[in-house]
Amino acid sequence: MSLKSFRVPVFAFLAISLLNLFLASALSSQAALSTSSRSAFSDTPNMPVSGRISARGNELVDASGAHFFLAGVNYEGPTDRAWAMWNNDRFDPQLINQDLAKAAAGGYNSIRIFVQSALRDEILANNWSKLDKVVELAHQNGLRVLLTMADYYEPDLSKLASIDMSVARHFAGNDTILGYDLRNEPQFSDLISAIYPADKLPPMQTDSLLRVYGERLSQSASENWRHTAGRNQVPDYMNPRQAYIYTNLLRYYDEFQSDSGNWVSGHAQATALDYINSPDSAKWKPFLQALDTTAQNYIDVRQGAIQLADPNRLTTIGWNRPELMRLPANASLGFVSLHRFPGDSAGGLAETLSMLDHLKNFYSGKPVVMEEFGYSNWNGKDMVPPVQTAAYESSVWLFLYGRGYAGGFKWMLNNFTAGQNQYENNFGLLDNNSQPKAAYYSARAILQLISANKVPNGDFMRLESFDGVTISYSWSGSNSLFANNKDYRDSRFQVTTQEAAPWAIWWPNDGQGQLFFSTTSPAHVSLDLHGVFPAWKPGIRPFLNAEDGSGINFDLSNDTVISFNAQPGTIYTLRTPLKPPAFNRADPLQIAANTYFSETGHNLSNIFKQYWEKHGGLAIYGYPISEEFMENGFTVQYFERARFEHHPEFAGTEHEVELGLLGNVVTAGRKEAGEAAFRSIAPFNSSPTNVYFAETGHSLKGGFKQYWETHGGLAQFGYPITEEFAEVNPADGKTYTVQYFERNRFEWHPEHATTPSEFELGLLGMQVVKAKGWLS
Repeated sequence: MSLKSFRVPVFAFLAISLLNLFLASALSSQAALSTSSRSAFSDTPNMPVSGRISARGNELVDASGAHFFLAGVNYEGPTDRAWAMWNNDRFDPQLINQDLAKAAAGGYNSIRIFVQSALRDEILANNWSKLDKVVELAHQNGLRVLLTMADYYEPDLSKLASIDMSVARHFAGNDTILGYDLRNEPQFSDLISAIYPADKLPPMQTDSLLRVYGERLSQSASENWRHTAGRNQVPDYMNPRQAYIYTNLLRYYDEFQSDSGNWVSGHAQATALDYINSPDSAKWKPFLQALDTTAQNYIDVRQGAIQLADPNRLTTIGWNRPELMRLPANASLGFVSLHRFPGDSAGGLAETLSMLDHLKNFYSGKPVVMEEFGYSNWNGKDMVPPVQTAAYESSVWLFLYGRGYAGGFKWMLNNFTAGQNQYENNFGLLDNNSQPKAAYYSARAILQLISANKVPNGDFMRLESFDGVTISYSWSGSNSLFANNKDYRDSRFQVTTQEAAPWAIWWPNDGQGQLFFSTTSPAHVSLDLHGVFPAWKPGIRPFLNAEDGSGINFDLSNDTVISFNAQPGTIYTLRTPLKPPAFNRADPLQIAANTYFSETGHNLSNIFKQYWEKHGGLAIYGYPISEEFMENGFTVQYFERARFEHHPEFAGTEHEVELGLLGNVVTAGRKEAGEAAFRSIAPFNSSPTNVYFAETGHSLKGGFKQYWETHGGLAQFGYPITEEFAEVNPADGKTYTVQYFERNRFEWHPEHATTPSEFELGLLGMQVVKAKGWLS
């Protein structure tokens, strides 16, 4: 076997056929799960779903028209009840919620679930409690739901369409529903043996193709085969004439597949999709045209029922056969889906990427989604290292994002401890103990980059294999570097890992001097700060923190190179204080509806001005201490006591402007450190004078309770995250009784008793900005 590698140019992935050409010549550590759902780019937790996702050309877009990358994970239930989550004795909302929270914490924005026979029976009985509960839990965790219908045997399309319509009608207008998958992996036999309505009889249930290709089995031979070798293949409801047509079509299909396989074997750079395009497949044109019309009839019956109940809802079909996913009828769906499980081989990866490229070109005006992909940690005889499957899956995610695909769904969230097939049991992002594998962490870094960079950018600098199984890659974007090199060096970064395993470096293009690093293997990292952030001035010491907010020791050499040791499963945040221009004193803006504050030299206008004036103004938020600018992908503006964030995805709702969770930011790590006030207290029944919040395990009473209730409550301040306690105020060095909330800090000033200043909000906006080094 040749040990030559295949390589991909940095400027373009070129034609994937080139990848296959190089392949043809070359080839004949777990950390505990962080339950925080906070993104490394933002201290804002996953918000409940809002706004419908729709298709626009070859992309998906959200309600504001912004590009939406579908970062999904397939879900069949908790690890010990796969394919049985809907059964009465196995349905457990608490376990499901725990799973969905882990999916959201991993950066996923969607889940794919299945209507199986137990759930179908409840729908037919008009019992929606289980499905409603799962959709509600998904909504609360910020996940959209792709609902796959008919994951059971039912040939009668009218019966299926009736259930389709019932479900679509029930969820009409519910934005948590991403869309409907009409069927999971329907096969050729499913399409040609289905019971169609009389006005939708497809050509593959007539003798039209027999007149083209001739008889392969006579009527009598067909009946004999039906009752012997084919007794489990021909549906009982078919009469002899129908069975005769059906069995002959099965023979044609076998011949077509044989011709396709032989052709691919003789064309090293090709796949089955290329065969369909080739003149060599000309004899199968009538067959494929009849198959396409049959598929169109199938789609029309099923999709038509959904669109009658809920117009414009996205639909798809989860194809796993190349010739079926390539049928032009799929252009009538909301988006095109494909499933691929090529196993742990570089050739299989190359073939998958080639098929993706083929479909994207064929459906030029339609979103294409990799609806099922993944790699098992069991290959049939041995365990496969988690870092190896993580590398494969990372390559797929990076390809989907960088090449402008609509997204993907990883198969799947959990390992399955109850299954009999070890290969199928080991596809999970989470292991048998519900702990993250390396693939969870490697994907999380990619998905967080995608979330912060709506417009796709980036490509492979290198994607190669030296042994036909292990792959090595490096992928670079304008503000990111993803690789699995054991030893990587360039002018800005040096990364050395204990084993060849995925790692990631990415940073927001917002001029704020933030950089993130994660790894799936213990690593030593060196970063040239001036190389990444030219505006950074040596002598200003950077800050390095783990996800829990704890500080990380590092070395700083030559004034610009920072070095540290990183452990797998943690996102490290490096901050090199760069003062954004927005904090410089500004001139008054000459626009309507603007207020200029000479006290701080900043403007307040547009929707932030409306929000400031409506919700308390100077007394609640203080003066603006910056202009508007981009941070963590959002337009923000800092005030002495708060940070305003503009969320266009919630345009027209009360959430279009939200307050940053600055209380969480400034107290990060203190609960984990065991500080008494941050520990949850024992639950109690709330009273008019003392309220218990189960959401955070803390209470609210007295003057703080009155202030909270009269000045905006939950929307303005969030839940309490501590009890009352005494703390030295960083602004004046004095000790006050305080209580922290998600968005602020309440302070009791007895020296101002009976005046409006007796209870004040902490200057958390100023505190956060100073901690970032943006103001002195």
